[in-house]
Amino acid sequence: MKTNLEERKAPNIFEELNKNDPKNMLNRYSTTKLLEVLFVRSLTAHISSGPHSHEKVIILTLDPGLCHSDLTRSTAGWRGWYIYFFKMVMARTAEVGGRLQVLAAGMGEEANGGYVSDGRLAETSAFVRSEEGERTGERVYGELMGILEGIQGGIGGNV
Repeated sequence: MKTNLEERKAPNIFEELNKNDPKNMLNRYSTTKLLEVLFVRSLTAHISSGPHSHEKVIILTLDPGLCHSDLTRSTAGWRGWYIYFFKMVMARTAEVGGRLQVLAAGMGEEANGGYVSDGRLAETSAFVRSEEGERTGERVYGELMGILEGIQGGIGGNV
């Protein structure tokens, strides 16, 4: 699944996301995954250059692939049946998805800030690696940290 993240063109990415139709979950799913990758890359850079840079923390984005879970439990109608049959044919068991998480947890510093898919360090999209992707990641980081500060003041000091 791909997304072009049109919301990046708005003054505030998260406010723009809130304006979109939340029922369009196919697009929303891929958008949130891209936001996660962008945020993790920026978070890694901030931690590496921040007051806690001496601490060895490895942060990565993990994609365990399609797994049997209750994630689509509220999907009804033909979409629900389509997803059900698709998962029956293509999805991994939750146990296998869990094993991939354990595998990722054991990766070393080379995985820091990276994207792990199918149990290996994978290359991100050209957009994520581009200058525009880096700028967008910094915006995502800044906006999300602002939201989190509004919920729990001082949270940015932990980075």
